[in-house]
Amino acid sequence: LFVLQDYEVDLYLRQKWQDERLKHSEITEALDLNDPNLVKAIWKPEVYFPNAKHAEFQYVTVPNVLVRINPDGEILYMLRPVVRLMKRHQFAQCRTRIVPHPQTRVEKTTGRGTG
Repeated sequence: LFVLQDYEVDLYLRQKWQDERLKHSEITEALDLNDPNLVKAIWKPEVYFPNAKHAEFQYVTVPNVLVRINPDGEILYMLRPVVRLMKRHQFAQCRTRIVPHPQTRVEKTTGRGTG
């Protein structure tokens, strides 16, 4: 027996990785990218929610995304998606099966032929 339930989750997703191509000795402090075109130009891992029915990213006036490049090439990527997840609950099934049970025959001993 399966029961399906939907959950809507408003979350902050934070990812961090190293990209040696963006390592630069002239950068002395972290650089935050605010331009959506620059954010699109940087490689980002694809996020996958296997049990998602629907997902969308929050846009207020601008996309709710932060991309920070550190001098050592470390990328911090934060976004705020709203995801509707489907959870499948499995309940144990208890089946009762009634079958005819062979009755045992009780024989009375008469005591004849013994001894």
